[in-house]
Amino acid sequence: MNIAEASKKLEEAFYEWLKSDKLKEIARFYSGFHQYSFWNRLLILSVKPNASLCASFNTWKGFGRHVKKGEKGIPILVPNFSTVKYEEEKDDGTVENKVEKRLVGYSQGYTYDYEQTEGEPLPEVRIEGSADDLLEMVTSDLRAARYEINFYDRDSLEKGYTYKGEKKIFVKSTEPTAQELSTLLHEWAHQNAPEGLLLADEEIVVQTASFFIMSAFGLDSSEYTASYVMSWSHGRPFPEIAKLFSASDKIAQKFIEQAKVTV
Repeated sequence: MNIAEASKKLEEAFYEWLKSDKLKEIARFYSGFHQYSFWNRLLILSVKPNASLCASFNTWKGFGRHVKKGEKGIPILVPNFSTVKYEEEKDDGTVENKVEKRLVGYSQGYTYDYEQTEGEPLPEVRIEGSADDLLEMVTSDLRAARYEINFYDRDSLEKGYTYKGEKKIFVKSTEPTAQELSTLLHEWAHQNAPEGLLLADEEIVVQTASFFIMSAFGLDSSEYTASYVMSWSHGRPFPEIAKLFSASDKIAQKFIEQAKVTV
């Protein structure tokens, strides 16, 4: 599949994903989690820099997960409101009774990160299937190019991460090998992304680059890529997102040209 065909397939997958029951399931799940304020996000990250998804003890319980024994809550600020009743005179001289909630202060509450809990798995989209040989060959090629590739098996929402500029890549090893390969290529693409991209744009660029390379290998990661791109699109229409694909193509072509494996 060439880049043009892959781009078309990704567009189709993007719109199919928008209409899918899977999107509704994940949207329902994540809508149950509190959206923390900017200051609370700073507090969370100051205590647990690798936090990924935080919620209260009872919220986790409601989704079939419980806080692990011995885990300490991450302190956050909880707003306290008071109900105030008052009268307001209208232009015609009549008086209207009003009720208003007013912020009167803050108290300390606690939240817990996903990795501090255990229980029912979270709904997700991932690439099913085996790509054992390709994963082994790509890993070997990248190590030969002086990349440090590490696989880990801890329970984590993130499928991988990298330290830009250090040529270190970490991949979650408990996924199907096709997903591991996609993640490995995604993190490699981060290392080769153009400078100056906004965070959301870079995430779209590198995952699409991974998708293009997977397509060249004959592997379909369109559904996963569509969901990932959508999560970073912040509501932008697909034609606007697609303007980033030229950068994805350059990264993918760089990999394909350098790869020892036949694509």
